[in-house]
Amino acid sequence: MKRFCAIILLFTFCVSEAQQLPYFTQFTSHSFALNPACTGTKRLLDVRTSFRAQWVGFEGAPLTQCIGVNSKLVKGRLGVGGIVEMDETGPTKRASYTGAAAFHIKFPDMKLSMGIGFSLIKYTIDGSKISIRSTRDAAVDQAVSDFDWAKNASAGVFLHNDRFHFGISVLNMIETTEKFYLDNTEKEAQVGLKPHFYINLGYNYHVVPKFVWRNAAQLKYGSGVPMVVDYKVNMYYDEKFFVGGSIRLKDAIALEAGLVIQEDFQVCYSYDIIVSPLRKYNSGSHEIMLVWSTDFSHNKGKNRFKEFQRQKYGYMF
Repeated sequence: MKRFCAIILLFTFCVSEAQQLPYFTQFTSHSFALNPACTGTKRLLDVRTSFRAQWVGFEGAPLTQCIGVNSKLVKGRLGVGGIVEMDETGPTKRASYTGAAAFHIKFPDMKLSMGIGFSLIKYTIDGSKISIRSTRDAAVDQAVSDFDWAKNASAGVFLHNDRFHFGISVLNMIETTEKFYLDNTEKEAQVGLKPHFYINLGYNYHVVPKFVWRNAAQLKYGSGVPMVVDYKVNMYYDEKFFVGGSIRLKDAIALEAGLVIQEDFQVCYSYDIIVSPLRKYNSGSHEIMLVWSTDFSHNKGKNRFKEFQRQKYGYMF
């Protein structure tokens, strides 16, 4: 197996401080998964599912699946929802089950949301997927797999209207430790879950009314890994489809496109072109998202979801 296995072994059999949460090129569409304050900020019912294959062709590369449902309650003053996320990297799997709630304070031309989430995380190590140089290494038993459960929490704030958004959140707030092979002192291992911090900022504008430009930036920081900075711009035409691109500093550039179907359903695809040294070992990353977001309204047409005093734009998912 390629050098990746050495990285995974180092990650698995020591107190880990490496990147533990997946990247999303479509981070604006994943706002609910990255910030619990975004719970209930979309339509009355919002369902999102996504699949990401990172570094295709790189053995043991991350595969991420995510599905989330959130809704508005109490005339939009409260949001509740849940997320199931499955992330597999080499011999490790992480299954996260999260419930989130947010309280929304309505101002004439914006909303301030404050949210919190609680997670139950199952972390699994599959010994059969570990390659070692010496089969006599007593620290690793390739015939044995193990898992552990941990509890964690997240919190965030989100200020937004139809023209801009600003959010701050932290995931893995509690530095819990998942422990493995406790019945064998030679193989005992642990993975420490580390906090991940996110700052998001975005602004929408237009020059020609039917063409809306959506700009967004994200800063992500986790202990023990470099800070990640993303910037993207998407051009929406008449709220029917969009095209765009993004850049992740020192890592990748991405192309993105989406289609809105009957105003309540959207499909979006993005492709990452790797520019870091890893480009020699993979053919890029693919991410697809399906969104169904509705107010169950028969009043079709733009701006039918008007919420803000000076609202210019309709709903752009």
